[in-house]
Amino acid sequence: MVGLAAEAVQCKERSEADGLAQSGDFFKGYSCFFRAKKPSPALKFGFPADGIALFYRHSRFSASPAPSGHCFASMDGQPAAQGFVTALLHDKQSGRSLLVAATHLKAKAGVDNEQTRVHQACQLLQELENVQERQQVLQLQQQPPAGSSNGASSSRGVPPAVLLCGDFNTTPDSETVQVIAAAAAAAAGGDDSSSSSSSSSPVPAQEGDEFTTWKFRSTGAVKRTIDYIWYSEQQLAPTSRWLMLSELEIGPEGLPSKQYPSDHMSWVDKFQPGWYLGLRAWQKAGGTQTFDA
Repeated sequence: MVGLAAEAVQCKERSEADGLAQSGDFFKGYSCFFRAKKPSPALKFGFPADGIALFYRHSRFSASPAPSGHCFASMDGQPAAQGFVTALLHDKQSGRSLLVAATHLKAKAGVDNEQTRVHQACQLLQELENVQERQQVLQLQQQPPAGSSNGASSSRGVPPAVLLCGDFNTTPDSETVQVIAAAAAAAAGGDDSSSSSSSSSPVPAQEGDEFTTWKFRSTGAVKRTIDYIWYSEQQLAPTSRWLMLSELEIGPEGLPSKQYPSDHMSWVDKFQPGWYLGLRAWQKAGGTQTFDA
């Protein structure tokens, strides 16, 4: 994480035992927010609860309001174990805002579990919309300084860009991904529900394609794409990313392994903000900046 000099990092199934959670202290230049899974399956084995950790570089960003953890509601209205984390980050260099969210949806295959994931995704999308609307109202209420021309005033009344990352536990052709893709298209002003603002388009993965998890279970091998990074395509443009590991690089036993101690591969993507004037207009107005996520 530190070697990459990433601006924002999210981790799933992270244990609070490593001291990065709950304290809110800085960790090698990062601020950390942790939401524990409740109840966590780790507890029955005598380990601290795992959950979602969100890091951001505090020399680049400030968070206001403070990052928050959210619990999904089950179909019956009761709290679910799964949830998500949101952080409204404000770029100290440009004055712009970036809404970062990290989630881990319900696991396992099956119609009922897929419907649970759809239900959770809808709650997550609604919260992101609520945060954007609140920030938009706040921006409209704040009058820019007289004679301001630093670019920040151009964002008045415009919702913050969104980065949504996580383990969605479902494939690109699933109903859950289609629901998120439709919401992304609507937010971008489109009417094609098959359009996607994701780093992975909503089509079935084919043999030989990249994958984000590969493990062996009693029922056989499981190799598929279930992790995604969604972004506001009118405000952020992906410029580069790490190549995913190949089967040869991972080895015949799959994940996790001694070299790669997780059953999911790490994603590293670089985004360039086009912001609200359009990418070309922003470049002409005064150069470019990058967010690493």
